[in-house]
Amino acid sequence: MRTSFRIAAAAGAAALASLSLSACQQATPQAGTVNLEDGLQIVTTTTQVTDFAKAVTAGLDAAGTQVEITPLLSAGESAHSFEPTAADLTALAKADVVIESGMQLESWLDDAITSSGFAGQRIDSSEGFDPESMHEGHDHAAEGEATASETAAADEHAHESEDAHAHEDEAGHNHAHEGEAAASEAPADAHDHAAEGDAHAHEGEAAASEAPADGHDHAAEEGHDHDGHHHHDGPNPHLWAAPKGAETMVTNITEGLAAVDTKDAEAIRANGQGYLGKLEQLTTWIQENVDKVPEAERTLVTSHDAMDYFNQQFHITHIGSIIPSWDDAAEPSAQQIDELVKNIKDNNVKAIFTETQLPADTANTIAQETGAKVFSGKDALYTDALGDEGTPEGTYLGAQIHNTTKLMESWGQTASEAPAELRS
Repeated sequence: MRTSFRIAAAAGAAALASLSLSACQQATPQAGTVNLEDGLQIVTTTTQVTDFAKAVTAGLDAAGTQVEITPLLSAGESAHSFEPTAADLTALAKADVVIESGMQLESWLDDAITSSGFAGQRIDSSEGFDPESMHEGHDHAAEGEATASETAAADEHAHESEDAHAHEDEAGHNHAHEGEAAASEAPADAHDHAAEGDAHAHEGEAAASEAPADGHDHAAEEGHDHDGHHHHDGPNPHLWAAPKGAETMVTNITEGLAAVDTKDAEAIRANGQGYLGKLEQLTTWIQENVDKVPEAERTLVTSHDAMDYFNQQFHITHIGSIIPSWDDAAEPSAQQIDELVKNIKDNNVKAIFTETQLPADTANTIAQETGAKVFSGKDALYTDALGDEGTPEGTYLGAQIHNTTKLMESWGQTASEAPAELRS
């Protein structure tokens, strides 16, 4: 049974100085009424959002504001297949604030809010996030660099006719026509990358035969799986996978709560600024470790497409996913599994990562065919959900440290010890 919990008090929060959070666009809570006479009642959706909300509101109890956070999702639960219970609706009805991950991840939330009669403020932690920001410092798309799977296909068909290349496009290696159609249908305010995929399709085709095997998986970045199908109605919603995306979430949560609880706004902003500092430390630590591995050897196979933004931020090649979708409740086809097996073999991938919220059965079957090692159980990646409360992996920082440590191990390296500030 999921139960609400109270934020632990931290001494000295009232004395924290107010600092500006200008790194990302500030969140604007959606219209509603909030009465803080009985304290601040917050409902959060994902475990990552819950962890960020805890960090931002730490110490407010000691400052005189009783804070209660009720998470809808628990450790190991995925938002994709979540269904709110009657108890969840009751919690929503009593809440002053609802904080969501956003980007259409919680497709069930609108109905739940309507059914509950929630009348408070709603904070979308993804507000202002631009998936294109992950490409900063990358010029691969402009150069027409191919994906790992495209490179393998180009090598195999180097001497075939233009008709063969057209068939390759149809199989999902270049999506020019699909990208063009998707661009025309996309809403004006969506971060749609299909149009970008169309813009580079011919350039990428021309460069495919020359693309290095360590090319980043721009097919995944553009919102396509290996058969050319869109995963989702919008951009990949797993923005927390990259620390850069987490920065957006923390900033929005901080500014949203400061707008609701103006009495404690200074302490809330100080907490938020402190956490952003930890995210900067985390980014530095991850980058220093990943840089030990030649870029050509930074390959990754996962259960589903949850790590795209992490891959983009740290220049990791996504070879493929068992479920080539952003929705971990989707079912892969036999053809998709066969293609993944081929890509693993062609790229000499040594490891297959399962994710804590998903079973390892299919990964084990693929490993038997490819010889790759399966990282599962305690070695699996924390993607859609954090670990149990009270464990290192029960926090966002701890989960990222775990994931990076395991990735380094899969590449034959040992990660350095993370800074103590990130492990406390």
